[in-house]
Amino acid sequence: MGQPSKNPPHVLHQLPFLPEGYFQTVICNSPEFNSTVVNYDLHYISWDIPPKQHPHVLTLKDFEKMVRSNAPLQGKFKKDDAVLDTIDVEQLRRTKGSAHARGWCTGT
Repeated sequence: MGQPSKNPPHVLHQLPFLPEGYFQTVICNSPEFNSTVVNYDLHYISWDIPPKQHPHVLTLKDFEKMVRSNAPLQGKFKKDDAVLDTIDVEQLRRTKGSAHARGWCTGT
């Protein structure tokens, strides 16, 4: 494999896991921080069969599992999938064409 690259984007590209988990992994394994960090990244992700390197695309059939997980963040979705509209209406109480009723997008 040669010498390790000192180019951070190149290093992240060659990780054996998703880059989203890189910093969480480093911090949770750091003696300086591992006793003060919560090892939960707030995501609901449904993984492929082992080796669990690729999340599967979430659809309406996954909606109830997502809700039961209590994870505020989910992924991954296809653009304009019906599950996104269901999340908007049933979880965010958002009407078509509007912003979420509370939160950063409305300034409240």
